[in-house]
Amino acid sequence: MVHAPTLLDTGGMRGLLPARRRGIRPGSAAVLAVTVVLAATAPSTAVAADLELGLEAVSAYVFRGTVLNPEACLQPDVTFSLGALSLDAWASVNLTDEFGRAGEIGEVDIAIAYQREIGTVLVTAGTNHYHYSTPEAGHTTEFVADLVVPWTVELRIGLAWDIDAARGIYARAALARTLQLADRLTLDLEAGGAWADAGMNAYNFGVARAAPADGGASATLELETLGVTFWTRAAASWLWRGDLRRSAVELYGDASPWVVGLGLSASWHWLGE
Repeated sequence: MVHAPTLLDTGGMRGLLPARRRGIRPGSAAVLAVTVVLAATAPSTAVAADLELGLEAVSAYVFRGTVLNPEACLQPDVTFSLGALSLDAWASVNLTDEFGRAGEIGEVDIAIAYQREIGTVLVTAGTNHYHYSTPEAGHTTEFVADLVVPWTVELRIGLAWDIDAARGIYARAALARTLQLADRLTLDLEAGGAWADAGMNAYNFGVARAAPADGGASATLELETLGVTFWTRAAASWLWRGDLRRSAVELYGDASPWVVGLGLSASWHWLGE
């Protein structure tokens, strides 16, 4: 599969549905209940189980226009899926002494998701919890929904509703095209933009204003061979408004909008009844 970022993805180049890595907190109970109800009402079929292990090195960790670490990070990921349900754990490990914390795990996210196709549209819903090594960063939990409409130019829509620290909403839309360059080689191109309400912009940038938030574009090249998937990607991000940009520099420091990453993953599949 192409490792194009969606809201439920995590990592230095996550999109909307980033799987927020953090221990599930009580605030996410309602979201988890909705996910379980959806699963219970789905048609009964043979259950498949999958385990995927991934690892990506990124030149910086930038999330929704926020520079969480301007230096290199290593980001491991493990996902266990049972039918349409999945549980994902992700972390970001600092590789430099930029903050005097080389080798420290700066963030751990945990995501629970349910995925199904409605007609030709791929729908994913779940909860993401973000846990940071520094409490002042504001651990938080989100309910996230993601839609992928498979047109010739694919439409990707994501919505994140923070029910914890931010108490806000973040929405993103992007256009994407996946090109099959060779039998096992694909190129995914994506560009999009996001809007956030006053609560979310206040949480991320200290600006309590509902407004367009960040924009971004990425290119991901992926190769599947010998049972392993390798990928490399480059992404650029920016903030649409001057007040958000100025606040972001004050809070997080200035950094290049460009991020590059190199990763690999392997998966194991089991069939059951």
